[in-house]
Amino acid sequence: MFRGPLLDLYAPFHCIPAETGHALKQQDRVPAACNPCERSVAWYIVCITDKQCMVGHEDSSLLRHGRYSGNSGACLPGPENAHRERDMLLKNATIATFSGTGYGLIENGAILTDGPLIGRLGNEQDVARSAPAGAEVMDCRGRLVTPGLVDCHTHAVHAGNRVREFEIRLEGGSYEAISKVGGGILSTVASVRQASVEELVAASLPRVMKLMSEGVTTIEIKSGYGLDTENEIKMLRAAQLVAERTGVRIHKTFLGAHAVAPEFAGRSDEYIDKVCREMLPAAHERDLVDSVDGFVEGIAFSAQQMKRVFTVAERLELPVRLHAEQLSHAGGTEMAVRHGALSVDHLEHIDEHDVLALSGSGTVAVLLPGAFYFLKQTRSPPVELLRQHGIPIAVATDCNPGSSPLSSMLMALNMSCMLFGLTPREALAGATVNGARALGMQDRIGRLAPGMEADLVLWNARDPAELSYHMGLNPCHRIMIRGNWQESPVPTCDPIEQTRPDRSGHPPEAG
Repeated sequence: MFRGPLLDLYAPFHCIPAETGHALKQQDRVPAACNPCERSVAWYIVCITDKQCMVGHEDSSLLRHGRYSGNSGACLPGPENAHRERDMLLKNATIATFSGTGYGLIENGAILTDGPLIGRLGNEQDVARSAPAGAEVMDCRGRLVTPGLVDCHTHAVHAGNRVREFEIRLEGGSYEAISKVGGGILSTVASVRQASVEELVAASLPRVMKLMSEGVTTIEIKSGYGLDTENEIKMLRAAQLVAERTGVRIHKTFLGAHAVAPEFAGRSDEYIDKVCREMLPAAHERDLVDSVDGFVEGIAFSAQQMKRVFTVAERLELPVRLHAEQLSHAGGTEMAVRHGALSVDHLEHIDEHDVLALSGSGTVAVLLPGAFYFLKQTRSPPVELLRQHGIPIAVATDCNPGSSPLSSMLMALNMSCMLFGLTPREALAGATVNGARALGMQDRIGRLAPGMEADLVLWNARDPAELSYHMGLNPCHRIMIRGNWQESPVPTCDPIEQTRPDRSGHPPEAG
């Protein structure tokens, strides 16, 4: 009955091949060949009804919940498999609140959750005195606590890959040249159009799993690889299903104006007509859109064309954002600012005039070092100019199959420091408070303060700079979303018993 490994983010479940609607018998055992403990009795299905299943370990009373997907034979995670905790008191923590200046550090601090919100935080003794009798207490043992990370720019829902184009670029072909011959975005469009919603979800879950495993609690996911009404809606529905099955917070962005659909080749104005009159209104009518994005570039659309899309978005009371000045200066930034954009993203080719337009606008500059690195670009965003004018800077993965196949927020932090010159504090602010601001969610997430949602990360680290410092090491210990602990999908390093890092300024020891 059982074949191969089962996909799950939180526990080592196993594959159950079956048609939709198939019901399993209670206590069907998993053979040793496909269970993590290499014992035939270790993990077993204890029940499944209406596509809901519970998996238990016979040596433990622990039961984990999941959602059974009959089409793929996968047991996929859902919000119901998060640990539903009582009000939680986290004590003996080093808290980076990102409220006030710097990291907003509180040493020997504590956080008291109140359902899905933060009730109190501050000095441990003061907060502990206000904890209700039934609160569960966790000793953080000095660990660092930060707001949940926000990946504010991704294309994480997609099908297929573009590994051959990766080879072509390394053999001398450019991103623009690949796009002009039907590669690039249009290659992924073909794969997405052929995929079902469930296939898109299955393909996207490992990427989302990886982001969550590194402390990401909010992910922006764009459409933009469907390029017609049916397939753009399909992508947004897949993003919604990913949210339902993982518990991660998803911000869904309509990106119909990502490229000209192949059937409209040479007729970009007509395609924009369809985006404005049919595609965007249809997605909005189905309550699948949190914001609207577009791509202003020589290989995509003009600022004037995108203005038409933004005008429709404003009529629908949807906020806008923009891919701007990535490969050339195309005038997108200034146009986006005039429309009150939440963010402008990429920005390798912005100039001082654009920065002046951003100054005081509230629009966030989102830097995407993964794309800069993967495309081997040489012109980086003018970070010092952005600093001088007080522009809020966010950092994101730009997870996508063509120009940034990056599913690591921690690596994005490191690259933003090493490639763009951000400080570790700026990088982490870019993945928390400014990432939230880029999604218009700064009143709910991105900082740790009373009344904010209890999205936070407990790290096997003591210094916030460690999150940008390491390459390939994942110090995430646990994540909490809306006051609920989520199981980490992968093991992480736990060096917390090491001594507190030397802040004296003395030269480090060799090695």
